[in-house]
Amino acid sequence: MLIPEGRIKPVDCIAFSPDGKMLVSGGRELAIWVWDVETGSALFGSLKGPLRQIESLAFSPAGKRAVTGGYLVWDART
Repeated sequence: MLIPEGRIKPVDCIAFSPDGKMLVSGGRELAIWVWDVETGSALFGSLKGPLRQIESLAFSPAGKRAVTGGYLVWDART
C-alpha cells in the first residue's frame, strides 16, 4: 500500500468494502483514507472531519455508506 505524501501517523483501524475493492483506514491523524485494494492507491485522498481519533470503521452491507466510530456516516463512493 502506498503512503500518501505527508502521512506520518499510524493506522489504527481498517475496513474492506463488501465487494473487496475498497479499503478505508483511519487513526490518530483525524482523517479517513479510501484505498483501491488492487492498486494500493488512495482513491479519494483524505476525508477530514472527525474531531477525535478514529477507532473503528465499517461499511454498510451494500458498500454505499461507511461509518467511523459510530458517529460519522459518509458516502463511500464520493
